[in-house]
Amino acid sequence: MNRKKVAKWLAAAGSLAVLTSCRGELVPYAAERTSEFLTAEPVILRDREAGRRFLMETVSAAEREGRQEIVVTGKDSSFDTLVIAQMFPGVVNISKLDLGTRNVNGETVTDCRIGFEWRGRAPDSGENTVPGTGDKFGEEEDRAAWRTGDVVSREIAGKVCRFRCIDDDYQDGRGSYGKRALFLAENVIRSDVDSTYEERILLPFGENNNYKKSRVREWLGEQAETAVPDASFVYTGALTAFTGKTGDGDFADSRLDGLESHLLPYQDCRDRFFLLSLEEAYRYRDEIWNPEGKGSSYSRGFWLRTPAYEVDERGSFVYGNREYVVDLENGCFRQADVSDVGIGICPAFCLPQA
Repeated sequence: MNRKKVAKWLAAAGSLAVLTSCRGELVPYAAERTSEFLTAEPVILRDREAGRRFLMETVSAAEREGRQEIVVTGKDSSFDTLVIAQMFPGVVNISKLDLGTRNVNGETVTDCRIGFEWRGRAPDSGENTVPGTGDKFGEEEDRAAWRTGDVVSREIAGKVCRFRCIDDDYQDGRGSYGKRALFLAENVIRSDVDSTYEERILLPFGENNNYKKSRVREWLGEQAETAVPDASFVYTGALTAFTGKTGDGDFADSRLDGLESHLLPYQDCRDRFFLLSLEEAYRYRDEIWNPEGKGSSYSRGFWLRTPAYEVDERGSFVYGNREYVVDLENGCFRQADVSDVGIGICPAFCLPQA
C-alpha cells in the first residue's frame, strides 16, 4: 500500500485509518495495532461521501498481491463498502468487521476493519481488461466457484446492469441449500423501464399482492430468457405474510420488532429471475440500501415478493392490494399499494456453484 499517497487522501477525506496487509486468511487484529490505533490523533470520517471517496482512493492505491485491510474510524454511515464492488470489478472477498465503539473528544464513533483483495492484478493505465483474463477480470465460465463480492454484468431491457454476489451459499425460501450463489442488482430498475420517447409505460406490482400472478414476476420472466439463461431455478413462493413496518430511518439497523408474521399455505412457485422476500431483505440488510438509480419518482424503493397479511370475514388469508417494499427514502420496510408506480425493481438470481 502506498502509505504516503493514502495519508494525503486521508487528510483530504477527513479520516483516520490504520493500514495493514496480510496474505491468505484474515488474521486477528493484533494488540500492537490496537495500541497504535487508539493512540493515533483522531480524525473522523464524518459522512457517507467522505467514506466512499476514501475507500475508492485507498483501494486504487492498494497492493495487488495478498489480502489488504484497513481500519477506519467514523460514523456508521461512512462505511459504505458497496462502493468498492461498484467501482472495482476486480476486487473480491470484501469484508467489513465492526470493532466496537469508543469516545473521541466527547463523540461516539465506530472502529471498523475493512478487507479486500484483487483478483489477479489490476489493469494498467489505459487498459480496460488484464490481458489473458477475459472481460472484467475473468470470464464467468473460467470461475471455479463464486465468492461473496464477485460482480457480473447482464443486459436487462437493453441496458447493462451489474449484479454483486451477496451470498455464496444461498438458502432459498424453503430453507434449502443447493450450492448456489445469490446475485443482487446494484441498481434499481425504474418502473418506467419500458417507456419510450413517444409513450410512457409504467410497471406496477400487479392487480393484487399475489407475487406468483404479479406483473413484475411476468416481466422478470420475460427478461430471464436472455439475461440469466444460466441461472438456477429457485423456490420463490410466498410462505409468510406480515403486518406492520420497521422504523423510519433505521436502514441497515432495521429490526423486526414492528412486524408480525403469519404463515401461509404452501405455494408452488419457482423462478430464475426474482425479487427478494422480506425475510431475505432483512437477512441482507447491510447490502440493500444504496443501489444506483434510487431517488427518482420511479424508484423511491423496490418491491419485495412478500404480501401484507389480510383476512376475510371468516378469518382466512386473502390476497389484497398491499405488498412489502424496501423504502429507500425513509430507510424502512413497509407496505405499499400494488398500483404504486413510484416503486422500482431490484432483481436477483442464483448461479450454480462448482
